[in-house]
Amino acid sequence: MSGGSTTSLTGPSTGPSTGPSTGSPTSSATDTPTTTATGPEGTGSGSATTGTAATTASATGTTAPVTATDAETTTTTTTGPDTTGDPDTGTGTTGEGCPDIGGGDVEFSFIWIANSPEGTVSKIDTQTLKEVARYRVRPQGGGDPSRTSVNLRGDVVIGSRLGGVTKIFARPEDCKESNGMPGIQTSTGKNDVLAWGVEECIAWYTDYSFTSERAVAWTTGDLDLQTCEFTDPKVWIGATADAINLKVMLLGGDDGKEDASVVIPGTTGYMTRSPYGAAVDAENDVWMVNAYCGGTMIEVHQDMTYETINVPAEVCPYGIAVDSGGYVWIGGYQTYSGRYDPVSKGWDLVQAQGLGIQEDAKGRLWLGAYGSNAVIGSTATPCRS
Repeated sequence: MSGGSTTSLTGPSTGPSTGPSTGSPTSSATDTPTTTATGPEGTGSGSATTGTAATTASATGTTAPVTATDAETTTTTTTGPDTTGDPDTGTGTTGEGCPDIGGGDVEFSFIWIANSPEGTVSKIDTQTLKEVARYRVRPQGGGDPSRTSVNLRGDVVIGSRLGGVTKIFARPEDCKESNGMPGIQTSTGKNDVLAWGVEECIAWYTDYSFTSERAVAWTTGDLDLQTCEFTDPKVWIGATADAINLKVMLLGGDDGKEDASVVIPGTTGYMTRSPYGAAVDAENDVWMVNAYCGGTMIEVHQDMTYETINVPAEVCPYGIAVDSGGYVWIGGYQTYSGRYDPVSKGWDLVQAQGLGIQEDAKGRLWLGAYGSNAVIGSTATPCRS
């Protein structure tokens, strides 16, 4: 990034947290939101299908130590056993029989960007930087679409803030004949938005009405050790209809039907816009965070048991990600971002302000630095030993 300030974040150690992370921005933002800020809600958000963007930038920076903070963890257990990955069936793991999954040549690479006021989503080729398609996301239009998530085949689900979840096929060969016209009718660019019922790359739409629906995330599904392909992925959805209680749902990835759900009593945070984001871990359990200072985080298992975790007061939650080491990262829109260790139940803080956060294929964390108009990159993130 030419002319911008940069920060290096230190990735997690190879084991439970025992000390502070490091990282300090070379310049601090002067235009940060207050604790009553609502964030850049008029903009869309995006998810990459696969691969990397066509243009990248390298940057250097300085680091300085900050302090680690432990937060109280409250565990709430409903009924039923914990659901974890099974290496024999491939659930939540790549399995020993398929050593070559991932890391190969990029077959295709798209990023999906919500056009919130228009009620559409754009499909952009990250290698050519061209918008190759644009789709309506609800039959009734509108809905204020925002959060997107991409599965391992490249298909996207997009949630609308006011309710409704839509799956769109990434590969034209997967699109289904449904409108009675010869061939497959689908968008070919930003000015070619087909009417609902004519567009045939819409896989399904599940209708909801919520005060806020901002958490959407795919699971990997189950690994078939014979074909080395993942099957039956699910979609986690988090929303609130009353700004008091959270509703977390697990939808079938093939049909959008609700497989299971749980209602969680209102937790600390800005409830009219919570839960704010979602990330799935290696066990296909989901982590969701309530927005804004004083927020909380929840972990929901596939059997709908859940835990509630308090976030340190220094972190005002916004974005959330689970890295390859199993640590949960929170992008904080004020001074600090945080990293939670599910094993030790402890937090490390890094002095870096931002919104969205995600890990890349090389184990580097990337944080969108809201107040600095920059992107902050980390060092490589080693896995747990």
